[in-house]
Amino acid sequence: MMKPGLLAAVLIALSACATTAATSAKADPVDTLLFAPEKADDLSRVMITFTLDGDTDGETIFDFPERWGPDDNLGALISGRSAADAATGAALPVATNGPSVTVTHAPGQRIRLSWTVAQDYDGLPQWGVQRMPGMRPVLQPVYASLIGHTFLPSVEGRDPDVSVSFDRIPTGAAFSQPSPDGTSAPIPLSTAQDSIYALGAYSFADTPSTGVRVATLGGWALSEPEIAATTSFVIRDASKAFGDVPFSQYFVAVTPLPDLPQSSSVIGTGFTESFFILATRNAEATELTHTIVHEILHEWITRRMGVTDEATDPARMWFTEGFTEYYSQLILLDAGLIPLDGFLDNLNGLWAAYQVSPVNTMPSPDLIDHVWDSRETERLPYQRGALLALSWDTTALRNGRPLADAIAALINRADALRETGETPQLTDAAIEEALADAIGPRFKEDLAAHIRKGELLVAESLVLPDCLRTEIAEDHMVRLALAPAADPEACRATLLKALMPPV
Repeated sequence: MMKPGLLAAVLIALSACATTAATSAKADPVDTLLFAPEKADDLSRVMITFTLDGDTDGETIFDFPERWGPDDNLGALISGRSAADAATGAALPVATNGPSVTVTHAPGQRIRLSWTVAQDYDGLPQWGVQRMPGMRPVLQPVYASLIGHTFLPSVEGRDPDVSVSFDRIPTGAAFSQPSPDGTSAPIPLSTAQDSIYALGAYSFADTPSTGVRVATLGGWALSEPEIAATTSFVIRDASKAFGDVPFSQYFVAVTPLPDLPQSSSVIGTGFTESFFILATRNAEATELTHTIVHEILHEWITRRMGVTDEATDPARMWFTEGFTEYYSQLILLDAGLIPLDGFLDNLNGLWAAYQVSPVNTMPSPDLIDHVWDSRETERLPYQRGALLALSWDTTALRNGRPLADAIAALINRADALRETGETPQLTDAAIEEALADAIGPRFKEDLAAHIRKGELLVAESLVLPDCLRTEIAEDHMVRLALAPAADPEACRATLLKALMPPV
């Protein structure tokens, strides 16, 4: 039997152990990114506070973005960078070298880096002022729209997990990951960067049954439930076609573009489990729907496949954008959002624009330096890639498997690398190997001729399903048409074999 004194000592010791364990658990705080307006009820200047454990060598280097997508000189958006001890608030030395900020501190010290994000232009975004109005951060008194890549730094040498929080944001905030009660679960900093942030005067809607969240600024031709329903369908359809599990959640943000006097515009950009639509207020429902489908498909083509070399991305847009456009049309057809005639009209629209394009023979490598030169150079890989995808899918299906098998193979390859702890890199060699395996010898012939050399695609260049043919229209354009005596429903079913689950 244990003596009372000894029992007391043991209980005290156990209590001390429990206290130590609890203290130890609390001593592992979560790194955080906090968003808050500098002034109450005014989102024109937003302060970001990044709290984390400093590096063990006593210096933590933060690399702020200078360029992303169409925007450069991003450093002009950032001001007031300062660092402090996270516990005491005592200032820490900060050295700035271009976009890099070095904070000096005690080894492993918990530190806090703060900075302010604000527009470097007056008023609302305008055509001709920004290369793509709305991509560069927009911070107005009542709302803010921010892409993480444009204002969030990387931490040199690591990718820490962070919890994103919002404080004192008028009417609410949302971003690419769920943040119930204003705080997200820990996510990699790289995921926080690859996110869209909608703060302030948005209308926020959640669909718990599907995990789809929507944020819209103002009224649109599609309602929030319609946006959510389309999003859910695409995720289900693409998951089936590519043999990849659905996402447990997804976020869509819709923000207005400046008006265009005689036309409309819809632009989409995909991020991790989310995408961002910029549209003129007069955008039609069909335009918005197409953009939703296209941008969600980028989750598979190519985000789930791995990281690409951003500097050379334009040279492979025939795959990243062209294939995405082809599968967008198939999913619109499968969902009943367009009839067979609409599917053909949309592909013919791509082909007609390609036939009259002044850059239709530009070799793909030349797009690395020229893709943003004009609307024609930007659209060329969409046109060329989508038409070739139809031809290659037809060839692959005649060999007994859909082109989607190549997409699935690239995703499976990336998953296998992730399981080993390696970050998958999506290389041109990997893309070409997967496509050659599904399509056969014709792929390399077409790749060399029409992608790398830029040889013009003509009617004889394409392999088509038996239910389709090419014809010369009244405007002398080559176009796709239903073959004589072909049954439209049977042709639709033939085309949709492309969405069969992978073999």
